[in-house]
Amino acid sequence: MNILITSIGSLTSKEIINDLKGKGHFVLGVDAKFVKNSLVDKFFSCPLAKNENEYISFILNACKIEGIECIIPLSTSEVKAISNNLELFSRNNIKVKTSSLEYIDLCQDKSRFYDFCKCNHIETPDYFLCRSSKDIKKFYDKIHKRKKQACIKPRFGEGSRGFRIIRNQSLGDLLSTKSSIEISLDELLKTCGEQNFKILGMEYLSGEEYSVDILAKDGKVLQIAIRTRDTVMDGFSHKATFVENNLISSVCVRLVEKLNLNGLVGFQFKENELGTPIILECNPRVQGGIFFARKAGIDFIDSYLELCNDKAVSNKSYELISVER
Repeated sequence: MNILITSIGSLTSKEIINDLKGKGHFVLGVDAKFVKNSLVDKFFSCPLAKNENEYISFILNACKIEGIECIIPLSTSEVKAISNNLELFSRNNIKVKTSSLEYIDLCQDKSRFYDFCKCNHIETPDYFLCRSSKDIKKFYDKIHKRKKQACIKPRFGEGSRGFRIIRNQSLGDLLSTKSSIEISLDELLKTCGEQNFKILGMEYLSGEEYSVDILAKDGKVLQIAIRTRDTVMDGFSHKATFVENNLISSVCVRLVEKLNLNGLVGFQFKENELGTPIILECNPRVQGGIFFARKAGIDFIDSYLELCNDKAVSNKSYELISVER
């Protein structure tokens, strides 16, 4: 099969490309930046997906030139652009599965996503959309009075970019660490100043963290695998353990149905102080550690290709094992 993969400069792409090439597929890779020593059969440098018309025109033309039958988009911006043009690709016999643009946008907006969860009786961390330094201080005081920690993250964003735990550090702490995701309240308020912004203030959950990989079809979960994030560096899992968790599974099934999700998607959970897993976010795209599941018995990429080719995809169990990159 001739397959196009986007964002091949990402860490996510390498294992996927190796796997597809090992199975005899032709892989065309695209990225907005030039990628040296790429593993693909052919590479094209493409426009940024935020320039949607230019990007889609380029991708469609590349697919026609190389006889591409299926697309695997890896970044959210590219998933959005392609989702908005699904009929165009379908007319040209190019197969790709994504969720609707409406729900991709909702999942990207962490404040709206939490609102959606609350409306559907799904527990979230305490949160507040802060628009000023006063809002941050007010939210911090509220969380602090409950003897909990607060954190911030961008309203829109991917991975761990912009995430900070609000914690007052001693001089010893400051001098003993190379870098930190922690920031003092005073430093945060000083940085924000009098600016207007939209930052999500959240209760910080310090318990076990989970990633959930899912293949869905029109709001129905076809395959699911739950793993703990045992070792995380720069937002990417480097070691994981596959587990079963009925609460996480049931929440994911409900959200996939309510959001009518389609294709490869993922969820993040973290335990609160009582050990209850709480939803953190939904990623309407391939997650960075999806290849872990292949080692545990579920080949999500292979199943995605079967779904694109209108083949039946069976629900599979996975081994409860630890894996690493």
